[in-house]
Amino acid sequence: MADNSDDFKKKVRAIGKLPDGVAMRECYGTSNSAKFVTGGFLCGIPNIDSVEKSAGALCVFSKIQLSPSSELHTAIVIHRSFGSLIERMEAMVAKSGEFFADKNNNCALFLASDENVYVYNKAKVTFELTSDVLKTIGPGFEPDALYWGVYGDQGDAVGGPVAQLSKLVGQDRFVEIDVTASPSGGTPPAEADRGLNNISTQFYSDLSRAQMCLRKGMFERFAAALLSKRFVVVTGLAGSGKTKLAQAFAKWITPDPGLIDAADLTKGKKHNACYTLVAVGADWTGNENILGYPNGLKDSEYVTKPALDLILHASMHRDEPHFLILDEMNLSHVERYFADILSVIESDERIQLYRNTDRSANGVAVPFELELPKNLFIIGTVNVDETTYMFSPKVLDRANVIEFRMEAAELGAFLTDPAKPDLDKLDGRGSSAFGKAFVEAAVSRTKIPHEAKVSFDSEMLLFFNVLQVHGAEFGYRVVHEAARFLCFYKTLGVQPNDVTWFSSAFDCIIVQKFLPKLHGSRSKLGPLLKSLWFLTARSVEARGENPLTAANESARLTDSAAEPSTNVNADAVYPLAAEKIGRMWRLLRDNGFASFAEA
Repeated sequence: MADNSDDFKKKVRAIGKLPDGVAMRECYGTSNSAKFVTGGFLCGIPNIDSVEKSAGALCVFSKIQLSPSSELHTAIVIHRSFGSLIERMEAMVAKSGEFFADKNNNCALFLASDENVYVYNKAKVTFELTSDVLKTIGPGFEPDALYWGVYGDQGDAVGGPVAQLSKLVGQDRFVEIDVTASPSGGTPPAEADRGLNNISTQFYSDLSRAQMCLRKGMFERFAAALLSKRFVVVTGLAGSGKTKLAQAFAKWITPDPGLIDAADLTKGKKHNACYTLVAVGADWTGNENILGYPNGLKDSEYVTKPALDLILHASMHRDEPHFLILDEMNLSHVERYFADILSVIESDERIQLYRNTDRSANGVAVPFELELPKNLFIIGTVNVDETTYMFSPKVLDRANVIEFRMEAAELGAFLTDPAKPDLDKLDGRGSSAFGKAFVEAAVSRTKIPHEAKVSFDSEMLLFFNVLQVHGAEFGYRVVHEAARFLCFYKTLGVQPNDVTWFSSAFDCIIVQKFLPKLHGSRSKLGPLLKSLWFLTARSVEARGENPLTAANESARLTDSAAEPSTNVNADAVYPLAAEKIGRMWRLLRDNGFASFAEA
C-alpha cells in the first residue's frame, strides 16, 4: 500500500499543537518501529542521543503493519516531562554496564500498564515489561499525547490493537487522527468532534477494566440515542445489564467524586452529584417523588427529592453532563409522576414548583420555576411482568427505546469468569476528555451526511406510508430525532471505509422509534407486521421497483411464506428490525395479542 508516513506526520503537526523546536524522530525501520510487547507497547527505538536540551519536547513517529492492507500509525509526544526524559538519559549513561549502555543511540520508549512512558537505552527486539524490569529502568513519566490513525482496511483494528493500546494511555491523551481528511485543506476538527470520534473505543476499553461486558455496537446505539434526544428508555430481560450500562456510562463521563477518606478505603467514594439512581415506587401517583413539594408546616422551606437535587446541580454546572436514572420506571403510571418532565422536554417551558414566599432546602434556594437544563440526560429502565404498567404511545414517542437481549454465546463468555462488575473503576475516566463535548453535541444542530440524504428521505417516506395505511404513522418529532440519531451514529461508531453504515443506522431507527408504539390484536397488528417484514427481511433489490405497493400487497397474503419469522436471511436490509418483527409475530400467533415489550 502507499506510504502514509508523510501524510500522518503532516496531520499530527496540524492538529497536535506541537511546541516550537520539538525534536522529531521517525522509527519506520524493521528493527526500530513500534510493536506490542509483553506488558505494554514499544513506541519506537529512536536515536535520541542527539536530542538537545533546548528542544523542549520530543515526538516519535512509528507504525505497525496490521495486515497487507492496514497500518496503525502512532506518534508519542513528551513535552511537560521532557526534563525528566533528559535526566533519565543522563542517568542511564552514568550507570552504563551490564544493564545500561554508555550512549543513547538505541533508546527505546515503552508505554506500560501504569499509563507511564519508560525509556531504556539498551533495548532488544523482544522485551518483557515486568514489575522488576520497570523498577530497574524507571522511573516512568506521563506522555502528553499518543496520536494514532489506521490507514487502509479497518478490519478489527479498533476493537483489537487500538483498544489494547488505549488501555496504556489516559483517555484525555489518546487522540485519533482523522486519516481520511486532507492534511492541509480545511479546518482541523474541533476538540469536541475529535472527542466524540474516539469515545466508543475508550469506553469499551475502560469497561473491560471494570469487568463488564457489552455487546459490540450497543454503546454506539445508546450514546447516539442520548445525543439525539435526552430521554432514553432501556427495556428487555431482567438482569441483562440495562441499569448497569446506564450507571457505568454516568460514572464514566462525570467527574470522579473522590474518596470519603483517603486514609481509609473502606469508607468508599463520595456521593456523585452528577448522577442519581432513583428506584420508582409502585405507589407513585404524583410528581412530588420527582420534584419535591413545599413544606406545608414552614413557609420558608421546600422538601426536595434526589431527582430535584440533581436538576438543580445540573443548572449550576452546565458544562458537565448529569444523569437521572429511573429504575423500574413502569412500576407506576409514568404519565402520573413524570408528566411535567415529559412536557418540558418538548416545550422548553418551565415547571412551577411553588408560589409566593421564597423557599430553600438544606440552605440552598429553590426557584419558583424550574427549567430543565440541557445537560440533563434521563434514562429509564423497564421490565415487563404482571406488576408493571405498559407505556402509552405518547410516552414512547418521546424517547428512544433500546431493547436488551442475551445470546447463549454471551452467557457462555460470562460463565468463564462470572465476576460482578466493579463500576468504581470507571469513575471519571471519560470526564475530562468527553464530558463537555458530550453536552455540546447534545445541544448542537446536526445535518444529515450528504451521502445518506437521499436514502434517508426515501426510507422515511416509505415507512411513513406503510405505517399510515394502518394508522400508526409518525410525526415531525420522530423525523427530527431520527435524523439526529443518524448523524451521531456515524460519528460514534462508523469506520472511514464502511459504506454500509446507513443500513445499520436506519435499522436502529426502525427498532427504536417505529416499532415500540405498535401493539394490538392479530386482526389489527397482523397485516402491518407482514408489510414491515417485507421491507426489512429482504434485500433492497428484492423489494422491487415499487416497494410500497409490494409491501401493502404482502399484508393481504395468506400463505405462510408472507409471515414474519425469527429466522432472518443474511441479505436482509434491516436484520435487527426483521428479527424483532419475527418475535412480535410469534407472540401475536400464540396469544392473539402482541406489543413491542415482551414479558
